[in-house]
Amino acid sequence: MVKYFKKWLRLSKRFPFVHVRNRTRASLIVVEDLSQTCDTPAEKFLYEQLQANLYYPTPHYWINGVRINLALVPFKLALIETSPGIDEKRIVRLLKKQRWRVVFYDAKLLLQNEHIYFEQVLQYAPTHAKNVSTSI
Repeated sequence: MVKYFKKWLRLSKRFPFVHVRNRTRASLIVVEDLSQTCDTPAEKFLYEQLQANLYYPTPHYWINGVRINLALVPFKLALIETSPGIDEKRIVRLLKKQRWRVVFYDAKLLLQNEHIYFEQVLQYAPTHAKNVSTSI
């Protein structure tokens, strides 16, 4: 009986002392080729890199009034291009309330060093081992 409650409850030192864990899964999204909707070359390049590694990003995804350049919806990972005048702390705070993780990328740096941001994506959205069955 205790194991059952441990799975759903979490104890903390601050008030409220007992938290109920939410076990909701991320929403699913229809897979389509949306590479034509990418605006910048860096966005298009990152889209193609993710798609080549079997991730299916959604360009121009909106959450709470925040435009996400590329979103990996099943992993709740937002890839946002940095630009002057963008309030990164506000965006992180808004998306954190919805349990999203945010990776900001610089377009010039992305085009120069191709793999720097993809490693961050792998950290937040790991690839799963495929179930390969050999049935004859």
